[in-house]
Amino acid sequence: MRKSENRGPRSNNGSYLKRQKELFKIFEKLQNSKLIESFKKRPTVKGTDVHAFSLKPKNITDVIRIYFVKSSKLYELTLQERKSHELRIKIGDKVVPNKILSFVSGILKPLIFGFKNENVFLRCFNEAKKRLSKNSISLQTASTNDDKSGIDFWIIINKKKIPLQIKYVFTDTDKQESVYFTIPTILFKTDRFGKSFADYEELYEKVKRIGREYSELNRVLHL
Repeated sequence: MRKSENRGPRSNNGSYLKRQKELFKIFEKLQNSKLIESFKKRPTVKGTDVHAFSLKPKNITDVIRIYFVKSSKLYELTLQERKSHELRIKIGDKVVPNKILSFVSGILKPLIFGFKNENVFLRCFNEAKKRLSKNSISLQTASTNDDKSGIDFWIIINKKKIPLQIKYVFTDTDKQESVYFTIPTILFKTDRFGKSFADYEELYEKVKRIGREYSELNRVLHL
């Protein structure tokens, strides 16, 4: 009876450690592919079968938190929750490492691209202010807590803070999520921003329009 009781925990712990090693190898491959710069294990609650990591993407300051939660379905591999800098993935015991690598890579690539797009947007807006000699509006990068709510930046206008999301494209998922309807959005494409005076002026005017209509008319715009 004692032998049977002792085998269970050892088996569960062995399965957990095996998956942990597999995930380390997966992140090492992502590091070698230059998709991420570094990674480290995050603390988790003992006995929860959760594997948690922090990932530092290549050439940007953002950090992504990723949690692998054990699924009761042996072959399940699904994205349970996605926030701007946080991912929660359900994973079954029978899912093989190559499938996990492909799945995680497919999620990270557009996410990291989105971070780069936001960084370029901020630089372009600040350049627009400089070229137009206008200082009545500014942008403030959202905090980690704000970011979890889908806010990328705050527009500061007339001492008011207006939330702002930056999108490269509008997807069906965006339109289905309630956050899409409550947070003003600007469609910004790094590779299509021409950097002419007219481009900078248009960008500044979009931000100004969003800020004023939200603060004065309580109207949420998606431009």
